[in-house]
Amino acid sequence: MRPALVIGCFSTALLTASRFFGLPVARTGTELLLDRLQPYADSNQVPVTLVDALLPNLEDASAVASWSLTRSQETHGELADLISTVGYTMQPDSQARLRPTAERYLSRHLDSRISRYFKPRRLTRLGLPGSEPTRLAFIPRTPTVRRLARGARSFKRGVSG
Repeated sequence: MRPALVIGCFSTALLTASRFFGLPVARTGTELLLDRLQPYADSNQVPVTLVDALLPNLEDASAVASWSLTRSQETHGELADLISTVGYTMQPDSQARLRPTAERYLSRHLDSRISRYFKPRRLTRLGLPGSEPTRLAFIPRTPTVRRLARGARSFKRGVSG
């Protein structure tokens, strides 16, 4: 018995079904999962991003009917840079070599579709394009400044509490 369609949220089995068994595939729920996946550095972040970026949305019947992995790979030539950028934002300390790729990718491709892969607060914390505007952006992001800011916030909470 051959399935008519394989549907999922983020399993790499979706890509396996398409590539090795030639089955039609579609994604569902990836946008919600991307929004709610915690912590951001969760190891499922990359498979969700891959499935969301490559596969057609179940709600778009014409895209599901016409989708193929080969065509998808051709139209997503920036996929490697997207995954490198996600990897950097997940683990900036261990993936520091990917920062230039992340800066370049975000400055060129950050739109409403791509922005769902990145939390604005995380981009702000890392000083990357797409950051939330802050009133104090001119202050350097150093451990000393962060420590002082945390101390000021805890003092403020203590005074107002």
